[in-house]
Amino acid sequence: MGKTLKGQPRALKSRNIKKRTGAKAQSKQISAISRQLNTLTKRQFAKVHTVWQRNMLTVDNSLGGLQCYVCPVPYVPGNPTGASQPGGPVLWTDNLSISTQPTFQKRAVFGVAREAATSNEIYHTGGCIKWQMISEETTFSKYYLYLIRPKKAMADQLVKDRQFKVGSVLNPTLGKEAALTPDLDYVVHTESATATVFGAQINRKYWDVLYSKEVTFGRNVAGATDAEQIFNYNAPGSAAVTPLTDRGTIKLPAGGMIKNASVASQSGSGNAAQATSWEVGYGDQENENGCFLICVNNGAAIDGQSTQLGFIVHDYYKACV
Repeated sequence: MGKTLKGQPRALKSRNIKKRTGAKAQSKQISAISRQLNTLTKRQFAKVHTVWQRNMLTVDNSLGGLQCYVCPVPYVPGNPTGASQPGGPVLWTDNLSISTQPTFQKRAVFGVAREAATSNEIYHTGGCIKWQMISEETTFSKYYLYLIRPKKAMADQLVKDRQFKVGSVLNPTLGKEAALTPDLDYVVHTESATATVFGAQINRKYWDVLYSKEVTFGRNVAGATDAEQIFNYNAPGSAAVTPLTDRGTIKLPAGGMIKNASVASQSGSGNAAQATSWEVGYGDQENENGCFLICVNNGAAIDGQSTQLGFIVHDYYKACV
């Protein structure tokens, strides 16, 4: 559709409206009006990128045995460093909470635009996890990595019952007491009481599985006996796909709109009070949209031969300005 020198669509010129009264002409006029209204009411957004990471740390507990590492992956921003908001970042942790990195926090990449820093309407549009694992084990081992999300109908009960937003007495940071129950939330097909050779499954009646990965490690070390070498060589997956490292990328779903009504976040007083969505932390996010990275394994860190998992999480937001 052409435009006049003044920028108004020809279909909306009064001369054309009076002259062209057919259905096709009226359709063009309605479309032109709709476009103009959309232009007038169009909302502006500023894009924001945040990151947080887990260093290369073990996912094995001290004594070993069948276990499930659980790490919340919040979609809310948690007042990231660089967002120019008071109070500092909102922290959370995983169920190991290792002393060298007891908590996690987000930080803004290249900061947040001034117009967006006070917004109380932001949208999480998605993200990704880039992970890598390194094995120090001397024999064949398997680890099962999942990204799960509670079913919407029972999300509140699952998050509360599995203590995903609960801290311990010694470490009150949310996430420390998170735990999944064997044979209820997940099952491991074993050849012995603690082996994980034959695979694991997540209970899909309770959880949506957004990502799954079976990681196989194995090697023959110097001084290994013939029996150990034969076991490692014949391990499921064969020596060709049993390296000492592995890595991958997990796509994160969009969390949607985030708003803040917390009394503690209000700045100003009376009718001038205002909160910002950047301060919403893990404890206040909607349970049905929350994701959790878990790793089912039977490793033991006490022998000094652990498997380490590290990852960096990218989240992307649009802030209404």
